Amino acid sequence: FLALEFVPGEDLSHVLGRGALPIDDAIQVAQQIATAVEAAHEVGIVHRDLKPSNVMLTPDHEVKVLDFGLAKAVEGDLSDSSLDLSRSPTLTGLMTDASVILGTAAYMAPEQARGKKVDKRADVWAFGVILFEMLTGSRLFEGETVSDTLASVLKTDPDFDTLPADTPHHVRALLHRCLTRDPRLRLRDIGEARIVLAGGADIGLPAREGEASGVRLPLLAAVAAVSLIVGAALGFLLKPAAVPVEARSPRMMHLDSGPGETVGYDPSISPDGTRVAFIRDGSIWIRDLATLETRHLERTADVLDIFWSPAGDRIGYLTAGQVMTVDPVSGVTVTVAAVGATISAGSGAGGVWSPEHGILFARGRDHVFRVSDRGGEPSIFASPDTSREGDLHEPNLLPDGGLLVVPHRDGTAGLSVLEVWYGEERHEVVHAPEVRIYRPVWSPTGHVLYETISGNRGIWAVPWDLAGRQARGEPFLVAAHGTYPDVAGDGTLVYLRGSVSANQQMVEADREGNILRRIGDPRRYEFGFALSPDATRLAVIHEDENNSEIWIRDLVRGTESRLTFHDSDKSWPVWSRDGRSVLYGMGISAADRVAVVQAADGRSEFDTLATRSVGGDMAPDGGSMLAARALEGSVTAWDIHIGTGRPGGEWTPLVVEDDWQYAPVISPDGNYFAYVSRETGEAQVFLKRFPDGSGKWQVSIDGGSWPRWNAAGDRIAYTQGDRIMEVDVETSDPPVLGSPRLLFERPPIGYRIRFDFQPQFGMSGDGERFYFYVAADSGDIQPSLVLYQDWDRAFTDD
Repeated sequence: FLALEFVPGEDLSHVLGRGALPIDDAIQVAQQIATAVEAAHEVGIVHRDLKPSNVMLTPDHEVKVLDFGLAKAVEGDLSDSSLDLSRSPTLTGLMTDASVILGTAAYMAPEQARGKKVDKRADVWAFGVILFEMLTGSRLFEGETVSDTLASVLKTDPDFDTLPADTPHHVRALLHRCLTRDPRLRLRDIGEARIVLAGGADIGLPAREGEASGVRLPLLAAVAAVSLIVGAALGFLLKPAAVPVEARSPRMMHLDSGPGETVGYDPSISPDGTRVAFIRDGSIWIRDLATLETRHLERTADVLDIFWSPAGDRIGYLTAGQVMTVDPVSGVTVTVAAVGATISAGSGAGGVWSPEHGILFARGRDHVFRVSDRGGEPSIFASPDTSREGDLHEPNLLPDGGLLVVPHRDGTAGLSVLEVWYGEERHEVVHAPEVRIYRPVWSPTGHVLYETISGNRGIWAVPWDLAGRQARGEPFLVAAHGTYPDVAGDGTLVYLRGSVSANQQMVEADREGNILRRIGDPRRYEFGFALSPDATRLAVIHEDENNSEIWIRDLVRGTESRLTFHDSDKSWPVWSRDGRSVLYGMGISAADRVAVVQAADGRSEFDTLATRSVGGDMAPDGGSMLAARALEGSVTAWDIHIGTGRPGGEWTPLVVEDDWQYAPVISPDGNYFAYVSRETGEAQVFLKRFPDGSGKWQVSIDGGSWPRWNAAGDRIAYTQGDRIMEVDVETSDPPVLGSPRLLFERPPIGYRIRFDFQPQFGMSGDGERFYFYVAADSGDIQPSLVLYQDWDRAFTDD
């Protein structure tokens, strides 16, 4: 048997049989219809049969939309002129066949009537037809037979003059947008209709068919509180929430990107909650929540972090070397100060605009600095306790002036502590040894929000007592799969959803980038992998809830076995020249990470080769090796050292420049080594002699990372964003370098890697096969910017 909800009341077709509804009543009913259909669209359900007889008005003035999914085929002669078209049977056939007409004739969208494939815009059309009928009391499209009605849908233009004279302009404009025959020009999302009806916002009239529309509405959808019942013939039944605004129930909106646009990240909401700024392609964009328009602040570039001024009249932002501000209206930028050292995304850098102190910022490598928003020299605002922590990450503020900060500690603690500082007085907000904490922010709801990227990932909240300077309860998860939280003055939360859980798929490709095969199962990407010298095995890093471990993938047999079993993160695996061993880094921060070597068959434990090291390469004769080592007293700046490659050996600096030097790889003949340096402000590939480190030649142009030699030693491939580049090399003395050429552009992995690193790749010795990660097509959550209003009400009993 089936147990279905009993829905009391009267369906809308009976109500409309008595005439038009008052305008206010029609708008209220339409709002609730839009809310229910919007909730269905959010989970991928298109009604396709929206009509008055599927809308129930309950005695409590709630609106319920019934019959989600198409009813079964109805036998009989559909040409019967006595057929009541408001209740006409659903026309079906082979339901997966695009040539079959689906839906009820009087409320079908034109593309549906023509038997074409339909999407959620067909529901938008039907919604417009119903709203028109509620306002006028007459059906918009009629005919003696179903065929006549379909002809009316396809040919007859709506007579908007029949609408009541006092119909609000924004409702008329909405009907125009819903009842546009060309689905490309029609209102794209029914959530927009709900917003227009709720707030009276005017969305403008559509362009005429055949013309390009000058208005592009973002795909904005609110998730309503609904109950869902699955039935066989009835399909889905959705109950929208009919709760007044005063009740402050939680509401969620997805600020999706437009066609062909990448999703923005690092969203920051204005103090008054009317605008959201975010970063896209390195510059700042602003979404106006009242007009639903998105504007590009074109003069901004190389943006790493953004934050609003207390008055909301300017936006502060960090670049790799400067603190900047921009006027969100005029787009005029102002340089406030130099940061004193190059910083990069994901390194713990961040800023906040204080009413009292000006702009506070961290470089993710030492102190929290203060600088006047009018410009000047930065001064130290807060310093780490060097006896137990290396630097301070992502500062933010409490309303009482307390500094929220994540101290980056060495050892297993890492980034597991969130504190609030009042000068020398420090209070622990959260201590979670099994996770890493990022991006703390105060919420006027009385909570400190923060993000975790390990363990149970997402955005968390801890109730915080400002007066007592202590937690009032345990942390709880607010948004799974959430990252980059920020909060407006009214408590509205904005965050990026989906990026933290994106799965990646390893693939093998040829020199033109054609994917030859997929390797293994999709997994969460964790930094680093390496191809064995004979191209038969991969050393890959798989992430579990707390650590990342190295596994060996046999590319011939398709098997995979775990190599490491240590309670610490692993990174940057590198194969020995003979393929018998794997070198890798082990530890949480650069200061406590060690470079180790372990037999690839797992028969022995690892040997420690170097402290404060993150990656390296062994010389062809096995007598020495290179490693990227953290500078003394630093957790983020690395230089390249040379050592014996044996436990307890001495290490000598070989490449010492500003910022990071990493990923050294020695040429097959042992005469040169390529490496990556950020000394110029962006990653570039350079070449030096081995083993003395003399000379210097720039290999890449316009950026480059992760150099790879072919077995003959006459070519170097490297990444440049998502492009795989190649340079011819003559290893004479001095070397002769050719011009970089593009081999292919790989598909993006779908999200930004921490510390602004580029995705790695592997290359076979003959330079014919390439290995890299792509975004997995496995139903992962699609990234989107999310607004969450009154979110705290979802976690309280009152």
